[in-house]
Amino acid sequence: MTTGGGTAPEALLPLPVIAVFLLLAALVLHAGFGVQPGGFLATGALADTDSWTRSLRVLALWQDGGWFEETLPRLAPPDGLSLHWTRPLDILILLPAMGLHGLGGLPRAQAVLVAGGLLCPVLHWLAAVAAAWAARPLWPRLGPPMAGLLLLLAPPALSYAAPGRSDHHTLILLAGVLALGAALRALRDPADARAAGWAGAWLGFGLWVSVEGLLFAAPVLAGFGLAWVLEGHAGWPPGGMAGQGRRVALGMAAMAALGVVAEYPPAAWLSGAYDKVSEQHVAIALLAAVVFALAGRIRPGAVRRLVAGAVLGAGALGILLLLYPRALQASIAGADADAVAQFLPAVKEMQALGLGDAAARWNALFMLGPAPAGLSALVLAWPAWRRAGRSALPAMLGLVLLATAVATWRHQRFGADLAAPAALLAAGLPVLALAAPWPALPRVVAALGALGLAAGLPLLGGARLGAAATAAAEADPDAGRCGDPAIIAALARFRPAPERWSAEDPVLVANDTNAGPELAWRSGFRPVAGPYHRGGAAMADTYTVFGATEDGAARAVLARRGATWLLLCPGTPEPGQPRGPGTLAERLAQGAVPGWLDPVAVPDLPAGARLFRLRLP
Repeated sequence: MTTGGGTAPEALLPLPVIAVFLLLAALVLHAGFGVQPGGFLATGALADTDSWTRSLRVLALWQDGGWFEETLPRLAPPDGLSLHWTRPLDILILLPAMGLHGLGGLPRAQAVLVAGGLLCPVLHWLAAVAAAWAARPLWPRLGPPMAGLLLLLAPPALSYAAPGRSDHHTLILLAGVLALGAALRALRDPADARAAGWAGAWLGFGLWVSVEGLLFAAPVLAGFGLAWVLEGHAGWPPGGMAGQGRRVALGMAAMAALGVVAEYPPAAWLSGAYDKVSEQHVAIALLAAVVFALAGRIRPGAVRRLVAGAVLGAGALGILLLLYPRALQASIAGADADAVAQFLPAVKEMQALGLGDAAARWNALFMLGPAPAGLSALVLAWPAWRRAGRSALPAMLGLVLLATAVATWRHQRFGADLAAPAALLAAGLPVLALAAPWPALPRVVAALGALGLAAGLPLLGGARLGAAATAAAEADPDAGRCGDPAIIAALARFRPAPERWSAEDPVLVANDTNAGPELAWRSGFRPVAGPYHRGGAAMADTYTVFGATEDGAARAVLARRGATWLLLCPGTPEPGQPRGPGTLAERLAQGAVPGWLDPVAVPDLPAGARLFRLRLP
């Protein structure tokens, strides 16, 4: 078969051959990112705030144990920063780090940096190989390697997986692709119970990594519900797609339950957390299993099934919201009020896409990646799938594509999730072009054009955005904040990081909350704030200190936090931070230092950055 109705095994390249091809492509791509100026392979510095925080968390686990510990004492003293992260990514970093330490002799901190900085490229390659495997029920011949290549080239996925990113997005992506591949096989063969179970297990693992895994789980389960409706005359007595959906839901429930047991002590198994895997996510899967079990008892008839499915689904949703009223808010439901009001609206990856100007349009092209090409392939190949009686496969993928595309349009951070269904579908465009009834040369040209549409345009958008960002940085060299490598390096030399962290290390308040985690790692200071949705109180305290017009307000916060150091850096104040004449930040910048602060000379500290020590009684 030449289009989306399935294919014989002999028409496919062996998966090991595809894996080697994708490995070479991944090495070229990620090495290019890593060796560029500022890249991880060139500097050894991690790429972003989350990566430094993840490294702090992994090293704390290694040094101090505390498997169930949610707070990170290195940030937000005196109580520590509460994190909603889970342990799977920590372990994937810790195990190779222990090997680098034990066999290679690297110090623990350096071993964590190396293992964490190189893990995501490996996960990205594995996700690409998984995409090639997942695409086999969809496309013949070149379709699987194209799916893997497009996932490697998808700009949001490539960005989150670059060397130096110790980030859970790539692990969610891998789990999502594996879940989609297993779900496609379960849809293709209603008797393949093993595929359905694995699909559910991978969905549950994605939820364990992050509740963002619901972006895959919800539309996949809905896809099995739609397949049950489309069966029409089939599936009676009980079985068919209702049975497959039940198996997916039970597999998901089992893995989510394992996550709850692994993440919480027994007394907290019913914690009800919204932003971290908890019993409510087990309940979601079990409710879905009950819906499918009841659906399997409904007699044939598409209209009857559609109505019954809507009623059952609405009933399950009602029960869920009765038990967990904020379940639809996902991780935002676990955010501090201060973070929701001041911090989250200013985070770029939480902002919506737009088309208002040229920069916004290039950004949308970058973040959507191969999604437009995937939608095109879905529309073009639909007739062949329908004739082959396999409409359920593209219908489920279409639901995942829709859910992740809407999420990406509202919050840019979900672009990496969108890359999974988009790459699987977009891989069909070159296949469809090569299968067209045209002369050879036009078919090849059309296939290359299809590949350019799927991969080239998003990458062009990324190139344009990168060039614009570089030009902006060169035009405004003072825009850097406390995360400026020169500022971090000067402070690290002034007060080096101890071999082992201590609760006695001095507390510092900086007017850049994003720099907190890197300062905590590289220097001997314990910064008050890090940019996380459970850390709203620490961010609000930072803004109070530097925005204070009365010294008493600032000193009260500093005393409560146990802070003895202040760091003022140049650059635009954060959106939630008061600014203007009379604020402490403005007075310090103008040289009007109050008597309770002593300026401290720090060698090589860049101009505009100033360090102060509190004058204690």
